Amino acid sequence: MTSIYLDITCAKFPKVDAAMAIRKSGQTWSESEEENHQPTKKIFASKSGDWTFISDGTFTKLKKDGSQLGSLNDFNPDTAQVGDSGSGYSAEKDVDFRWTVIDRAKSIKHDDKII
Repeated sequence: MTSIYLDITCAKFPKVDAAMAIRKSGQTWSESEEENHQPTKKIFASKSGDWTFISDGTFTKLKKDGSQLGSLNDFNPDTAQVGDSGSGYSAEKDVDFRWTVIDRAKSIKHDDKII
């Protein structure tokens, strides 16, 4: 299973520094985040539900239970490489954010947590 890990940053208060995992197998995604090494609100919805994505090659829709929650602009899970970056949007929190591919692996450690 190939997973792509993104570092997510958002300047809107409160500042968010998150990690997102995009799993090509099953087209699922998840999010882990912290602020000053303390748990904080997520950019997207709660942990429960069916977290999926759809990509057309340049635009990736992030969904939960079939409803679109946000997007990753200029993100293609089939060609993403470490260092690629772009913008995104969370409709639920009404925030824009920046993403950067930080790894392609089976697991990653982000702020001492494996996601």
